[in-house]
Amino acid sequence: MIDAVVTIFTYAAILLQGGIALHAVRARQGSDALSANRPRRRAGMPVLALMAVSVLLYSFQLVSKYGQQKAAARQRATEMEQLKAASGRALYPIHDVRLSCRVRLPGGNPELGGYEQRVRASADALAAAYARDLAIPAGVGYSLSWGALTSIDLGRSSSLSPRAAGESVAQLVLGSLGFTLEIFKDPIRPQDYRHLNGGRGRKPDLSMGFWWSEGGSARGGGILRPSYDVRQGEFVVAGFEARSNPEDWRSTGEIASIADLLGSQLWVVPMTMTHSDPRLSSQIAAVRKRMRLDTFYLSLGAGRGIAPPVTAFQGLVDRRGLPVYVFTLPRTKAEFRALEP
Repeated sequence: MIDAVVTIFTYAAILLQGGIALHAVRARQGSDALSANRPRRRAGMPVLALMAVSVLLYSFQLVSKYGQQKAAARQRATEMEQLKAASGRALYPIHDVRLSCRVRLPGGNPELGGYEQRVRASADALAAAYARDLAIPAGVGYSLSWGALTSIDLGRSSSLSPRAAGESVAQLVLGSLGFTLEIFKDPIRPQDYRHLNGGRGRKPDLSMGFWWSEGGSARGGGILRPSYDVRQGEFVVAGFEARSNPEDWRSTGEIASIADLLGSQLWVVPMTMTHSDPRLSSQIAAVRKRMRLDTFYLSLGAGRGIAPPVTAFQGLVDRRGLPVYVFTLPRTKAEFRALEP
């Protein structure tokens, strides 16, 4: 806009100088009759002044029109951006959300009673039998890697499934899993999160629950597969494609599409698990405090999803003593797509 003003006033100065020069030429042509021509020269000065004023007024009109055109262009650009954002929300709504994840439980859990010792002893016996090319007992599923035993299946069909007397805690901990996913459009500080500070603080803009069990459930619960990592000496609970029912969501309306997730904050919170027996409830809670998130994949529908590395999550402990995880999504589309598997 400044360039346009300079150009306009430059043209105005040129026109004014041309008029003055023309007046000077006419004045020299009448130099022989100076006394007679003076009134005409004085009469020509108002004409030049009028020309200059007219040029300036026209210049100001052009500047004003140019400013109006720039403002209209900015308005059109804003409207186009709003239209693109609205179309993006309509094209990629959050509707079919599924969560797959895996958690690990380190060894050394006295609450599991003799179950952990039974599994560990069986793992050692299976590894030795495989190394000596002996037959593996029937009813035991296992995985191999480079000729070595890596994991043992602990599901219902396995003879190592926790079902014996005194294995109730193992059965409940390894046979079910639940997380609540809470999303804030604008990230909050950990100390302002209500599950950490005693219930105070802003509520999430979108909250949804996910549940896994062996065999799944009619309301979209995912399939659960417990196993034992032989090399690490850890229990592993893998949950696959638990679908969150939109009827159970709690929402402020701020997050309705994938585009709304840019820059938002995810909180992964373990669901409370209790038992009618207070003693068992206490033991279950003690074991779950040691569990840690190992993998995370959130499917958002329409072929979209995110799988941020667990190392990108910040691990915290809520007021129940359970581990919670927080992750802030990137603000740009390119960085967001980099999280897609």
